[in-house]
Amino acid sequence: MTDDESSTENTIIVALEQLVLKDNSLNQVFDLEYGEEAERKYIGSEWIRKNTECNDEE
Repeated sequence: MTDDESSTENTIIVALEQLVLKDNSLNQVFDLEYGEEAERKYIGSEWIRKNTECNDEE
């Protein structure tokens, strides 16, 4: 996911299984807690986890 604005024109639904088949390292972040995010610089680099500020209004 990116910071780009989402719309139906640029949205696609994909089964999680298909994503994991393409990139098995997604299994390293399957246990993210509510309010936690993970990112990496490029495919194959190490996942970096961090807490996010939660907004109760969202």
